[in-house]
Amino acid sequence: MTNPILPYEPPKQPSIARQVFGVIVRAAGLLVALWGMYCLLYGVTEVGLGLTRRYSPQTNVVYGIVLVAFGALLIRGEWLVRFAYGRD
Repeated sequence: MTNPILPYEPPKQPSIARQVFGVIVRAAGLLVALWGMYCLLYGVTEVGLGLTRRYSPQTNVVYGIVLVAFGALLIRGEWLVRFAYGRD
């Protein structure tokens, strides 16, 4: 104990920049996941209705699945924050 007034060691707070970066990463993850859900729904609807475009409707389904998975990784973005800022 370095401070005789406080009977305990105060917890160390992470830096504000680290917290802001974490919020930005998670918000980007949410946006990516929502865009992926839109692509997934669009692709499933195209397949169900039998619509054809320049490319196969299954492309939207695969693209949507990949985006939702990547968005989920970013939502659980503490790994990226630790990579950028290191451990405390």
